[in-house]
Amino acid sequence: MIASKGKSFSCQAIVIKSKLFFEKDKYVELYSKEHGRFNAVLKAGATSKSQFCGLFSGFAILRLHLYKAKSLPIITEASMEKSFDAIRQSFNHISMAYYFADIIRQSTLDYFPNESLFFILKEALERLNAGEDISAAKLKFYEDFLKSEGLSGSALCLTDSDFLQLFHAYSGRVLHPPLLLEG
Repeated sequence: MIASKGKSFSCQAIVIKSKLFFEKDKYVELYSKEHGRFNAVLKAGATSKSQFCGLFSGFAILRLHLYKAKSLPIITEASMEKSFDAIRQSFNHISMAYYFADIIRQSTLDYFPNESLFFILKEALERLNAGEDISAAKLKFYEDFLKSEGLSGSALCLTDSDFLQLFHAYSGRVLHPPLLLEG
């Protein structure tokens, strides 16, 4: 579990995804440089009256304060540090953002910090949010990821197939690149 003194802790985290948990709560998957990938509960987060309404709806960087409960940490405070609203305007950009998050998700263990991967994901989201060409953003993400994990010195002509083969050999997991709309 999370290694912090006391019953509460704070961190900066990227919201990877959230979903309804019971009737009114949200189950949130987060990635932080301090704690790696972890899940938390946002009590009453699915209600329109929630003070955090909209903060956990997709890719964003939040400053969080959490309470360590018996099973999952509970989010007690949250503030927006960076929103990636422009990503949500394009199907292709949001598909690529989820693909990058899936690569991080499948290559890390819960509560295993990897500051390098945090910054790689953050920078990839920033590039997509700025409207960078998807192919260029993907190639840069592939190169940064492989270098961070010690899998490749340079990947100047890296194709999807090359990356997927390296990733499968590294993690034993199969990835499927997103299908993108043409145009």
